[in-house]
Amino acid sequence: MRAKLIPYPVFGRLRLADFLATSAGIEARTDWEYLDDVWVGEGVGFTEFLRLDEDPDVVRSVALDLADLPPEVSGAILTALRLPLATGMHSDEVLARLGDPDSVDRYVSDRATYNFTSGAEARYAVSCTVHNAAGLIYVTVLAPTPRRLAVGDLDGEA
Repeated sequence: MRAKLIPYPVFGRLRLADFLATSAGIEARTDWEYLDDVWVGEGVGFTEFLRLDEDPDVVRSVALDLADLPPEVSGAILTALRLPLATGMHSDEVLARLGDPDSVDRYVSDRATYNFTSGAEARYAVSCTVHNAAGLIYVTVLAPTPRRLAVGDLDGEA
């Protein structure tokens, strides 16, 4: 991936509430099962900032529902993550900014999810879902977790 993402310690301190004008509507996530781990965190709809239940002070997963977030909020979060992306980008723009994906998933005919792994300094699994008409609609950024490191996997496929 061409983008140099945020350092792990800074990523770990991110909170969704820091990007919203009000914390009204933020829902707590508890006992949230995702990628074979149990998480806690905060979310609004499908946007969520998650921390491992076993390490509840450190964010390790950020998911952004770009179609649902106000543009100024999604832009601020993407900037904080150092991801050179914007809501509505088409796949050629995403690829131009992030490089060749590790893989591409097509679960439905009107969109594709491009999966990337960041560079050597701070390795993240980044997924970008691009809708054929609406462009970039969903982004996930996942830092390594102890379980995933133990099995030698950053991409979630042991």
